[in-house]
Amino acid sequence: MQERIPQSVAKRVPFKVYLSADHVTAAEGKTIAMQISKNGAAFTNLAAGATNATETGSGWYYVDLAIADTDTLGPLVARGTEATIDPAEMLCEVTADLATVAADIAAVKAETALIYADTDDLQTSQGDWATAVGFATPTNITAASGVALAADQAVNVTQWGGTATVAGAIPAVAAGDEGGLAVLATVDGKLVTPAAMLVLNANATDGTGAAQPTLELAQLRCVCDVAGEGALHLDNTNATGTGQYISGGDYGQYIYGGNTGQYINGSNAGQYINGGDYGQYIYGGDYGQYIYGSNTGQYINGSINGQYIDGNITGQYIDGNIIGIPAAVVAQATGDTAGSIGKAAADAAADAATAKTQTTAANIRAAAGLAAANLDTQLAAKATAAALAAVKVKTDLIGPYHVTYASWTATGPVRRIFAGEDFLAADGRALEVALNGYAGPSLAGATGSFRMLKASTYDDATTSNDEAGLEVTATISVATVDGVVIATLSADLTAAQTGALSTSPPDAPLNYLFQYAARLANGHTAVLFQGRMTVSKTIE
Repeated sequence: MQERIPQSVAKRVPFKVYLSADHVTAAEGKTIAMQISKNGAAFTNLAAGATNATETGSGWYYVDLAIADTDTLGPLVARGTEATIDPAEMLCEVTADLATVAADIAAVKAETALIYADTDDLQTSQGDWATAVGFATPTNITAASGVALAADQAVNVTQWGGTATVAGAIPAVAAGDEGGLAVLATVDGKLVTPAAMLVLNANATDGTGAAQPTLELAQLRCVCDVAGEGALHLDNTNATGTGQYISGGDYGQYIYGGNTGQYINGSNAGQYINGGDYGQYIYGGDYGQYIYGSNTGQYINGSINGQYIDGNITGQYIDGNIIGIPAAVVAQATGDTAGSIGKAAADAAADAATAKTQTTAANIRAAAGLAAANLDTQLAAKATAAALAAVKVKTDLIGPYHVTYASWTATGPVRRIFAGEDFLAADGRALEVALNGYAGPSLAGATGSFRMLKASTYDDATTSNDEAGLEVTATISVATVDGVVIATLSADLTAAQTGALSTSPPDAPLNYLFQYAARLANGHTAVLFQGRMTVSKTIE
């Protein structure tokens, strides 16, 4: 229990000491050096100089504090140390002495000896109170001479600085007087517009530099129960204005939820977005829109249309430096000029109907130069054994020199591996890339290496070249098949090496960049292939 000590009073402080060997055995016969700390200051010797505690027995000791030791208000810590004991520490609180407290009470009593009344009623009932100078009996405004009150009366409002403004206007806030907005009103017992939540910024400007006073809120929650209205309505009627503008140094909008990042539900439309030029315009340096979910990245459901996208020019346009949408898919989704997916579907149905009329037997015979006789007989005459043998000679030249990624779960420059797994040539799972039509420098006598680096480090614009986070030896082999030069690059990674890599999650996908490099026989270096990969968790 913290002990209270009057200021500048000598005090004996007892304490018990335990051996540091087991922290429970009472320490006896010890020479314990004492120091004190006043009101958070550094530990120093007592006013009497170097002082040892006095033993009373059974592990109990005490130290005598002099007046000079208790002269500072606040916490006082006495601390005793010895090589074989747990440090003994006693916390006390130095408080004002009773004489000082009595003087303070007397001073307060003297200040409150006179109570000033500010109304005639109080003056009448409390005649012995002193009258406050400057107060007079209040006059009802309806009885004031020359005052005519309308049903909705505008009044002059005084600024915080003390100068009258236009009738009915909200007072401006002078610089340094923002504290006047600490509390404007209370409604139903709730605090309204505290300064920490509301800022009235009369000096704000719009994008053109023109004055545009703003209301800044630290937090906003909108609740609405009105038919046909929105809880939050954002409308910019300017021809080039934006209904909602969200900007951030790293993320324009970041939404996260343990179960659902964003839940949008409506009896008619879950989300309705309409704009003169763009219904929705999303741009990001790396990803225009990045949606990830451990189960489903995005789930869209509607009783009629899961998603309806329409535009005068383009229904949906998605583009990315690495991954966008294939051109054929964009063309189908775009349509001609209507920009609706429905238009593309109608065009596809019309094309199918046209193709059906063009594949009749008569049209096929005409295209093949056959007479209007039995089609099977004429085709048999065309396909002779000699002709088929000539075709076989050509097809026999087709060999197994296609690229097979036995250990990668995707093709192209983007791959996926799993942390804690072996990717070895002995198992047919080496990290292998085949470069068909290789036309680079000679790889005869070259040695290879496979390097990996976290994408976040690689993408850091503040550095030049970065040292690889993981580097292993890679094999290089070159073969020519039917006149085509194929350079094959292969590397092994052990379970220990992949297990030491960061994983997605929590990292974002494509969390590593990899390179195959070669040191040529002449000592020069060359990067032969580069791509991005995702290192995923392994479920054990």
